[in-house]
Amino acid sequence: MGSTLFDLNFGGLSLAGLTASFANFGFRVPLPAFGHVFSGFEYLGVLLITAIPFGIYDLVEAIDNVESAAAAGDSFPTTRVLAADGVISLIGCLMGNPFILAVYIGHPGWKAMGGRIGYSVATGVMVILLCWLGIVPVILALIPVVAILPILLYIGLLIGSQAFQETPRRHAPAVILALVPNVAAWALARSRARSMPPEYFRSTRRCRPGWPAKGCSFTGSRSSAAARCSQA
Repeated sequence: MGSTLFDLNFGGLSLAGLTASFANFGFRVPLPAFGHVFSGFEYLGVLLITAIPFGIYDLVEAIDNVESAAAAGDSFPTTRVLAADGVISLIGCLMGNPFILAVYIGHPGWKAMGGRIGYSVATGVMVILLCWLGIVPVILALIPVVAILPILLYIGLLIGSQAFQETPRRHAPAVILALVPNVAAWALARSRARSMPPEYFRSTRRCRPGWPAKGCSFTGSRSSAAARCSQA
């Protein structure tokens, strides 16, 4: 919040960003978006390229999270869970929501923290109010996204511990193999960061790709995030 208050632009937060976030403040009720939904069928062939793999992933993740909850002592009927996941996602889509419902990962972690059914209900109600009142942009302008990383790290540690504690010993190699892609992605990201010129890190303190500001110029593609602050 201090970054926003003093306009230091740390973590991408600034006073200008906070001021702009209030433009969406106000009560808004979601309206059906049937026109947008059905007009998108002309792009169905292109969308299926990503929709099918993502759907398979979401299905496997939901089953995996139900199994994780069962290992923590809470059993839920898989069929009902998957049906509710799909039906609510379709309703949200028809109301213009581009994000599908997901059986959230980390049940053992939330349970260890004392979370019960009331926690889920309170979270749902709070998200609805924040979206209906347009408060989400204000929160994002006040709190950097990295502030949520500690809780995600904690949940990740509990999930990783459960994988070793609840999985039969003969399946341990499979658990290790499942970690390889994530470790490799982390190593690749670190390697690419080391190859970036020092000028990049100095410039990105004040210049962020996608947010041109006075005294900043951008070279290269936005995806490569090659930003450079001009000396003029």
